[in-house]
Amino acid sequence: MSNASYACATNSNCRNASSSYGGYNCYCSGYSNQGNPYLLEGCMPQQQDYNPRPKEHCLRSCGNMSVPFPFGLEEGCFGNERFRLSCTTTGEALFTVGDYAQYHVTGVSVEDGNLTVRNMLNNASSGKEVIISQIDERGAIFIGSPVEDRFDFSLEYDIVIRWAVTNSTCQQALQNYSNYACQSVNSSCLHVTHGNILLGYRCNCSTGFEGNPYVHNGCKDIDECSLPANHCNGTCQNIPGSYVCAPCPRSKEFDSINRRCVTSTKQRNLLLGTAIGTGCGLGSIVIALGAIVLANKWKKSIQKRIRRAYFKKNQGLLLEQLISDENATSNTKIFSLEELEKATNNFDATRVLGRGGHGTVYKGILSDQRVVAIKKIKNSGTNRDRPIY
Repeated sequence: MSNASYACATNSNCRNASSSYGGYNCYCSGYSNQGNPYLLEGCMPQQQDYNPRPKEHCLRSCGNMSVPFPFGLEEGCFGNERFRLSCTTTGEALFTVGDYAQYHVTGVSVEDGNLTVRNMLNNASSGKEVIISQIDERGAIFIGSPVEDRFDFSLEYDIVIRWAVTNSTCQQALQNYSNYACQSVNSSCLHVTHGNILLGYRCNCSTGFEGNPYVHNGCKDIDECSLPANHCNGTCQNIPGSYVCAPCPRSKEFDSINRRCVTSTKQRNLLLGTAIGTGCGLGSIVIALGAIVLANKWKKSIQKRIRRAYFKKNQGLLLEQLISDENATSNTKIFSLEELEKATNNFDATRVLGRGGHGTVYKGILSDQRVVAIKKIKNSGTNRDRPIY
């Protein structure tokens, strides 16, 4: 508040001192802490030693653990020396802090900017409490709680190390785009802070994407429609970075178990009822048609037997015997009822030549185009005509 006596120079920040005497001190923010924050232009820009483009065919696993970029196991495969890991012959990844401490690495998360370690190998049995009193010039690294807290590194529990790419802001990093860490198209820059202290920046995939923002096209689209936690109670359509949710069409409802639109219960019952009704109707029609066909066949069978009986009664068998005789005239022939009906156009009234007391005479045209007269006599005792042969 008192600018005249303010100690921190340009490009430096103020923080409260942790000593019992109170007060404050200055530090270079986003710049190398080798500079002097109390002198004008004392905070010199840190050299950008981050390499955003690793070489090809790098080893990306140690044992069962994946080692994504910017971390790496081989020269040229990590973004910066601070991201170098080593792999033992037993498949264990090791992380070195400074020149004296190594830790077993249990997990690497580029999305959260965390490195999980346990079991300090060097000085592990000494029980010595190590005090991290400032941000290491090799990188913005602090362990779990505030930077000035004490940790007993001989304890066997997981320690989360938050990290930043370099000690610079996102705006400063973008000014030197050739060393800019966020290489994926769908990624963004994120400041890493500890309270009011800026530790630097890291990268993060944009909303709706996941993966590694530090490599080209490393952030992939998330298919929100396939996620169990998706809240779309309708037709879900995935789009880059998001999704579109449309309500279920009319006559359909959302199935929360299968997570898709299905035919509603009312519509399903209506369709079921319609199908049953249609099936019953069609079944009734088929049964009725079948009954009619059977009845017709039965009727025709009776008529055929009656005609055969009349044929025998009127000496038809004798006629057949005479016709079969080779001496019989070739012009003698027995016609079937179907042939007579066809010749008279089913005994059409327009074919009537005359009527008499015993029957009606029709004009007939045979299949060989011969014109004949066909008499249909009346059956004795009934008013129905019977054809004569």
